[in-house]
Amino acid sequence: MNCQEFDKNIQPFIDRKLDYNYMEEFVKHYRNCKECRDELEIHVLTSYVLQNEEVTSINLEELMKEALERALEAKKKYYRTTIFQMVLYAVTDVIAVLAAYYFFTL
Repeated sequence: MNCQEFDKNIQPFIDRKLDYNYMEEFVKHYRNCKECRDELEIHVLTSYVLQNEEVTSINLEELMKEALERALEAKKKYYRTTIFQMVLYAVTDVIAVLAAYYFFTL
């Protein structure tokens, strides 16, 4: 991911709508590019303050750590659910084929 792509994905990341296919690349770029890291931190901080007007102090490092962990965990959960659904569909198909075979061999 380059800086331009990163910048384009900042708002979807903050809104928790970043496509999971880009999540790891996004986090990797965040960790390796100081300019983009600074840019994301400004956006996350601004978003946090706007949502929590009564905040008197903020630990930016902790806020970023939580945001990144939450995003990566959401990605893992999405893929676990997707894999489970694929396995469930495969098992259902096997059962349907076996039932059809049993029905037609009687």
